[in-house]
Amino acid sequence: MVKQVSDGIFSIYVPLQGNPLKNLNAYYIKGKDRDLLVDTGFRTEACRKAILEGIEEAGGSMARADIFLTHAHSDHSGLAPELICGGSVYISEEDGRLLMVERINPERHLKNGFSREDIKHAGESPAEKYRSLPYKDYVFVAGGDKLTCGDRVLEVVSTPGHTPGHLCLYSQTDKVMILGDHVLFDITPNITEWPTLKNPLKRYLESLDKILEYDIDLPLPAHRGGETTVGRRIGEIKTHHIERLAEAERIVAEGAGMTPYQVASKMTWKIRASWEEFPIGQKWFAVGEAVAHLEYLVEAGRAKLALEDGVRMYSHT
Repeated sequence: MVKQVSDGIFSIYVPLQGNPLKNLNAYYIKGKDRDLLVDTGFRTEACRKAILEGIEEAGGSMARADIFLTHAHSDHSGLAPELICGGSVYISEEDGRLLMVERINPERHLKNGFSREDIKHAGESPAEKYRSLPYKDYVFVAGGDKLTCGDRVLEVVSTPGHTPGHLCLYSQTDKVMILGDHVLFDITPNITEWPTLKNPLKRYLESLDKILEYDIDLPLPAHRGGETTVGRRIGEIKTHHIERLAEAERIVAEGAGMTPYQVASKMTWKIRASWEEFPIGQKWFAVGEAVAHLEYLVEAGRAKLALEDGVRMYSHT
């Protein structure tokens, strides 16, 4: 399914089968000599079919297209090495280097309170199953860089938080911003821990403020849609994290020391299941988000961190 959302910009509906996000909004921008595909979907046949048929319907071709990846997550980057056909694949250096690692060691989850039985299932998550094939020719871009696509000049906007090197694209001529997962309108982007990004929640909130500096008439998120302004949505997301921080702080205050897994098990999640019934893939996200909020609290002096036998233990100050 393809929809023209602005002059020369097409939204391609890419199904994410078996994923609660349901779909990716990939964007295809028509130029004169070269076009630009923004994000690709998982490395699955369903995503490949949707992307290629969508590009054809938009009047384009991968033979004349470059690819811009907003970030490293598999639902955005999975097909890039297989789709590119003589063009460039643009990504931030921080996220590009994540994709060059064959696999992030699942034993990192042990320090957050997961059991060894739990981490046996780490490879079952879509993030691992549908990630991109090895690729070494990424073209690294950074905030402030410019990409030209026809008459449209696209500014690369650095928005770390959701991933260490998340990027947005802004067109000043028509006030369009492709947001990736930085601002989503009916769900809240997952903010999790990263070995290469200290205090990701703090960085994410700073990146939200950066977006407020831009005059945006048409926000283009990577998932679903939205019926509000970017400014209003950013306010809602900030409120969500303020409430989430307060909740995590209250939970930590209840015990003498708690693992991130234990804290996450007591937090409020929009899922119709008890913590014990949570799919393991959702637990990875939930515990990672708990860590991001706990790290913020520690830096703010509102919680304390200690290591016990290599496991993180949080307590109230």
